[in-house]
Amino acid sequence: MAVENFNINIEHEFNQFLQNKTFPDWILKLKTSSFECLKKLPFVSKSMESWRKIPLSNFDLQKILEPYSIAKPTVQNGSFQSFVELSLLDGENKQTVQNLLDSILKKNEFNFFVLLNLCFFKNAYYLKICEAHQKQNIKISYTFPESNTGFMPLTIFQIDKFISCSITEEIIADTNKEISFINPFTYIQLDDSSNIKYYSLEKFNSSAFHIRKIQTEQKKDSSLQLGYFNLGGYRGKTFIENNMMGEGSFFELIGTSLPIKREFQDVECQVNHLASKTTSSLKFKSVLKDKSHHVFTGNLFIPKESKQVKAAQVNNNLVLHKTARAESMPKLEVFAEDVSCSHGATMGEVEKDQLFYLCSRGLTENEARYLIVQGFLNEIIDKIDSEGLSGEIWNFLLNKLNT
Repeated sequence: MAVENFNINIEHEFNQFLQNKTFPDWILKLKTSSFECLKKLPFVSKSMESWRKIPLSNFDLQKILEPYSIAKPTVQNGSFQSFVELSLLDGENKQTVQNLLDSILKKNEFNFFVLLNLCFFKNAYYLKICEAHQKQNIKISYTFPESNTGFMPLTIFQIDKFISCSITEEIIADTNKEISFINPFTYIQLDDSSNIKYYSLEKFNSSAFHIRKIQTEQKKDSSLQLGYFNLGGYRGKTFIENNMMGEGSFFELIGTSLPIKREFQDVECQVNHLASKTTSSLKFKSVLKDKSHHVFTGNLFIPKESKQVKAAQVNNNLVLHKTARAESMPKLEVFAEDVSCSHGATMGEVEKDQLFYLCSRGLTENEARYLIVQGFLNEIIDKIDSEGLSGEIWNFLLNKLNT
């Protein structure tokens, strides 16, 4: 049934879900507490600020709550004994993750889709990165099973003090289904003086309806570069939330999106400077084709207690067809003094003179457009600390550009 007629018996669906799978008592308690929060909330609607742009017609929640399975994700570049399914945790790790999940639930008690994930995840994974993983490049890959309609992976990363490494989390959904739903939730906690590069790759086809949240917490003197690369999907809404809890922490968001056809992508970033002497930088670029639509919202919050804060955000959009549409919405809540904040947004088209010049040098029009797009996105892709990963993203973007 469609969103407009949202009256399914979600309690019945939840009870059926619990009957079909056995969970440890502590996970069952988390799911039950999450459901108590979920059932108090209305379904999202255009009357809500964060949801007023995304088209929700014909979204059938009933179908996505049908039983689904998820294979254990593959982990490359290392063997991690600490990468385990939540239900298999014991001892100190179990208590640590239990406390983390209780905190996550409290922070997201009004977020419908995070609660939905916490209620209905079948498998969730925890990766503790410690001295043994120093300076490694870790890649975790989830693949949407062909038999599924809904897919809700939950992943928790906990980074020890003084650790420096790179993490790539890849979610692949190349299904032939008419419509599929993907609702991942990722939580990353950085301890003091850790230095992490985290890259999220979403490889979806044009039938994927996806809702995503990435939530991060940084302690003193930690550094996080978060790269978000949306490489497809029918309609999508992504929330990226960064909380700088310790002095001296640094956060950088880089990202690209290339919607085509009638795809709709909405990226909303919330940066909370909850400590003094913190710095953030947001740089997001989108390239739009056909009748696609992209929205970027940059939310910044600096309370009066935070001093000597620096924050900047820039969103650039390149429109390849006049029928495509891009929107940029910076939102700043600054209550402190002694801060430096800036924001900017641009929207442009490929100039005919540029195309003519490149074509006159022997390039086809498609080759010329790709060269212009490459020049536009280079600033973002060049920041990726992995030649293999940047090459993989370029190849995917090129194939999509030629679709």
